[in-house]
Amino acid sequence: MVQNMCFENVYSGRDVRYIVAPQGVQTESIWPEGRNALRGAVQQPRPWFPAAFEYVVQRCLSETKLRKYRQDPRRFFMDSRHALVRALALIAPHEAPHT
Repeated sequence: MVQNMCFENVYSGRDVRYIVAPQGVQTESIWPEGRNALRGAVQQPRPWFPAAFEYVVQRCLSETKLRKYRQDPRRFFMDSRHALVRALALIAPHEAPHT
């Protein structure tokens, strides 16, 4: 949607600029995060995040809920009645943690 969108600011003294530069164009994108997302170069999660997430989950859940979380983290969050908890499925580690 924004990949080929460009604009020109005649007062800046720059050439035409792209919000997300198309493939093969030697111009920087104004929105590098969008460029990376469109090209599949999404930033990997930080290595400490799964361990920190696991630490918080262990402190908040009963033993049966913790077992369910460890079997399938995504399904655990998606089974919740609360929309906020279901949203955690988007940031939860994709794989079951190693115990």
